[in-house]
Amino acid sequence: MDSMSVLIVVLALALLFDFSNGWHGAASAIATVSTRVLSPGRAVLFAGVLNVAGAFMSTPVAKMVGGGIVDPAAINQNAVGAAMIGALSWNFLTLFWGLPTSSSHALLGGMVGAAFAQGGLAAIKVTGK
Repeated sequence: MDSMSVLIVVLALALLFDFSNGWHGAASAIATVSTRVLSPGRAVLFAGVLNVAGAFMSTPVAKMVGGGIVDPAAINQNAVGAAMIGALSWNFLTLFWGLPTSSSHALLGGMVGAAFAQGGLAAIKVTGK
């Protein structure tokens, strides 16, 4: 498979993961509506505003995910694709079983597993630095 085809597959997997992340996060949003803590309109408004605000307020988590968990040199498109497949598989299984799990943790676990398969223990940054 050529590089462009791999990129397209990885992007499709990333979009599917993002969609599955929404499935897992929807339960929390629906709980606030079903308990009448918030109206549906306010729940959507709060979710939208706070998600956008959070993206602009702080970057340490993004920096940690981008380079503090695994060695970036050990990651390529194939490893990212493998991480997405692992995270998606976990998301679908836990969704099917009805387990409340974190999609973010699934993605990080997929990244660590893919880095380990690609570069061994040296590819994993245990200290986070």
